[in-house]
Order: sequence, then C-alpha cells, then structure tokens
Amino acid sequence: MILIVLPVVVVTLLIAALVIFLYAVGVFLSRISCNLEDCVQNVKKISSQAKEIDPGIKRVNGAGGGLADALPHAV
Repeated sequence: MILIVLPVVVVTLLIAALVIFLYAVGVFLSRISCNLEDCVQNVKKISSQAKEIDPGIKRVNGAGGGLADALPHAV
C-alpha cells in the first residue's frame, strides 16, 4: 500500500511546486512587460522632443566646428 501512496504524494508535491514556480515566473514577466511599456512611452516622448531641437543642435554644432577650425590660428 505504501508503494502506491508514496509515489502519488511525491508526484503531487512536484506538480504543486511546478505550479507555484510557473505562477511566480508569470508574475515576474508581467512586471517586466509593464516596465517595458513605460520605457517605450518614455522613448517616444524623448524622440518627439529631440525632433524639435534638432535644427538648433545642427546650427550649434556648425558654429562649434567653425570655432574649432579657427582655434589653431588664434594660438
């Protein structure tokens, strides 16, 4: 009788442990999904803000390039 009950109990415990593990992994992946969603929204905001300042950055970089070219002649 014990040779029938013991394996059934062990298998049941293993299945219960697997269920708990898979539930924990599911919760963890759900949190990661929410965090990635927030990151995507932040990247979209930054990208739209960067598009607005792009022409100004190009002008500043152009002026800086001109100054860098003139610097050796000033020394």
